Amino acid sequence: MFEYTFTNVIEVLTPFEVDFDQVKTEVTQTNEYTRNLFKYPNGLILDTYQYRDKVVIKSNRKLEEKDGAVSVVL
Repeated sequence: MFEYTFTNVIEVLTPFEVDFDQVKTEVTQTNEYTRNLFKYPNGLILDTYQYRDKVVIKSNRKLEEKDGAVSVVL
């Protein structure tokens, strides 16, 4: 797994067509963070942890940051 930490607002871009009805999503909230686990039909996994001051993204694929957006590297 790859892990990335961001302290600013980011947008996650997927360079492939996504039918969001097929993306499995699990949301967990604690006092410390909100966790969103996304499992895409093509095997991509994005596991995000939103803290008060940062966002941590764990992914089974490499991500690339550019101009305030993060893209999945195919």
